[in-house]
Amino acid sequence: MADDQPRYLARTVGYVDSSAIAMDKLECIDEEEQRRVTDDAHRRWRLQQQREWGKAKREILAGVERFRSNGHPDRRTMSDLRAVQRVTARIDARLGC
Repeated sequence: MADDQPRYLARTVGYVDSSAIAMDKLECIDEEEQRRVTDDAHRRWRLQQQREWGKAKREILAGVERFRSNGHPDRRTMSDLRAVQRVTARIDARLGC
């Protein structure tokens, strides 16, 4: 934006408003554009997590069901299998699946 103060690339991480503590390089994009780029990258990362978790979850739950059907688990093991299912549901909720 026209009224933005110039920001300089910091010597460590990010941007600063003083050239005295910067690498003497002005930013390439303004704050608003940087926010859009960051938000877009976060959305892509989130979608990738959801896709990969979907694949992993199907394998996990299929394995649990296969073992439950063919492995004849005892009562304690059945309890643990239910715990695996609860954890997968928590991960689903966390990732917004």
